[in-house]
Amino acid sequence: MSFGGSGHGVAHQPKWSASVSPKSAQVPAGSLPQIREELEGKYRDVSVELKEVGFQPKSTTHAIFNQCRLFDSVFRKTLNDTATTALIREAFAGPSGLRENVRQLKLDTFFNGTYVRQVCRQADGFQPHLVSPENGLKLLIKEAMSYVEPSAEKCVDDVKFTLLSTVQTSARDLDKHTFNAQEAAALRPTSQQMLIDISRRAIDSWSEAAREAAMKLVKMEGDYIT
Repeated sequence: MSFGGSGHGVAHQPKWSASVSPKSAQVPAGSLPQIREELEGKYRDVSVELKEVGFQPKSTTHAIFNQCRLFDSVFRKTLNDTATTALIREAFAGPSGLRENVRQLKLDTFFNGTYVRQVCRQADGFQPHLVSPENGLKLLIKEAMSYVEPSAEKCVDDVKFTLLSTVQTSARDLDKHTFNAQEAAALRPTSQQMLIDISRRAIDSWSEAAREAAMKLVKMEGDYIT
């Protein structure tokens, strides 16, 4: 499987190293254009990131990739540390976590007899002499679940804060794993800040997706009564 040469409207083709070019894999012929496009896209993304960092020598570039791999290892280790997992657990089950915040809402007050009768009467779309409480109950549950949304958002924010703190701690811990004095002087603090910025963007993206998923779950519980 070769990606050299010109064609397919690609202006710039990556030149693969000798250690990579001879390697091959058995893939369906129809998948080659997609694989080629994905590889070239990743190559361009990495090239752009490296230009933003501003390091040109291959030795320094190699050191940056080594730091990325090392950061991944340190981050995973810190994330699985007991103190970190405890903070994430507290976001859900701690004294200020999701479960306790929902309990303090006292949602059962929404279902006292007087309020239930009032809502059911207002939502009854049938003739006054008929009893049809379904619409009222649906509105009542939907209203009660809407009060859960801030607690769900806070839970996502708490986990996000823990992840950001873990990223910063992991970046600082890279000082304990420097390769040599020359690389340490060349890479710090630029590469550490780069890792923090990239991780922060990834966590921001995750938190937005998590918040959207949480809101959908809350809405689902309010819309589909079981």
